[in-house]
Amino acid sequence: MGHAIEQKIEVERKARIDCSKMPIEDLLKVIEERYRFVGESIREDIYYFEDPKKRPRLRLRHLKEMQGTDAIDAWELTEKIPVGVAPDHPYEQSASAYQELTSVPEHPLKLREELLAKPTKQIKHKYKEGYLFEGDEHLSIEVWEVASIGWFLEIEVLLPHGASAEDQDAALARVQDCFAYLGFASSDWVQKPYLILIDETKCVRITRS
Repeated sequence: MGHAIEQKIEVERKARIDCSKMPIEDLLKVIEERYRFVGESIREDIYYFEDPKKRPRLRLRHLKEMQGTDAIDAWELTEKIPVGVAPDHPYEQSASAYQELTSVPEHPLKLREELLAKPTKQIKHKYKEGYLFEGDEHLSIEVWEVASIGWFLEIEVLLPHGASAEDQDAALARVQDCFAYLGFASSDWVQKPYLILIDETKCVRITRS
């Protein structure tokens, strides 16, 4: 995959933001009342599927961030493995947690070219811009505008590799508490992965055209 492999478990949920009820500017103010603003970010992702009907094998991410006066321009290569689900768990539903294996690719532009040369059905794209906040003990709050599907609130807790089921449950409770503070219920969570939502949007556009 590359050098400096980092292993962690990500406990994450996301909710769609109804901007007619909660303008983004207002939501950001509420978040900043309790959590520290980290910066702004742009993330361009390329996903590679060995089998288009199953979960993506790898994600190549190009991220650009402004954190204070520091500008970050970096590449990451990540493999996400669902935790605690059966091998045939449908890709259309997000798992409760993921093990992430992340490394820094040696030649990201060459790898990008190689991925883009793959058959179209094996490659998917995602582009998002947003705002990053953080709380205590590896809690992060992110507000994203995802190209073609709108605004989302993501809240996650990162745990060390090998964290117990009890630790994962406790992390999920923290995520739920954070959503509740910001005015979102667990019923607002979006279960489908972003790539599925993007595909569904494309299908609607084709049908309407």
